[in-house]
Amino acid sequence: MSKKILLPIDFENSSQHIIDEAVKFAKILNAKIVLLHIASLEIGFVIADLGFQYLPELENTELEREANELTIYKNEISSHNIECESFMLQGIPSDTIIEKSKEFGVDYIVMGTHARGAFFEAILGSVTKDVLKKSKIPVLLVPSIKKKV
Repeated sequence: MSKKILLPIDFENSSQHIIDEAVKFAKILNAKIVLLHIASLEIGFVIADLGFQYLPELENTELEREANELTIYKNEISSHNIECESFMLQGIPSDTIIEKSKEFGVDYIVMGTHARGAFFEAILGSVTKDVLKKSKIPVLLVPSIKKKV
C-alpha cells in the first residue's frame, strides 16, 4: 500500500516552492499526492453602495481560474511520475483540510508557512496553526522563501 500526502495549496507566491518540496518528499516515500485547493466562501461577493452584493458571474470566473491553476499544478506533479489527484472545494480551510485528510486516508499533510513577522500566527499562518492543533497525522511544514531583491 503506497503512502498518501495531502497537499493543500492556496496559489500564493510560495505555492511553487511548497509543491517542489512535496514532490521531493513524495519521491522519497514513493507516495501519491492529493492536491487540495479550498476556494473562498466569499467568492462572488462585493461591497457596493447598498452593502454586500452577490455577483454569480464573478464567482464563476474566479472558480474557473482557480480550477485551471489547480490543473496546471496537478499536471506538473504528474510530470514527475507521481500519482496525483486534485480537488477543489469551498469551506473553512483548516476544517476542510482536517476532514479531507481523514476521508482520503492520508499519511502526511504538507503545508507552507508564512514569513510575515515574529508572532507565531503570523509566521505559520492561521490555517497552518489550526491544522497543527487539530491534526492527528504528521504535518510537514515547508518554510516560505523570501524573494531575492
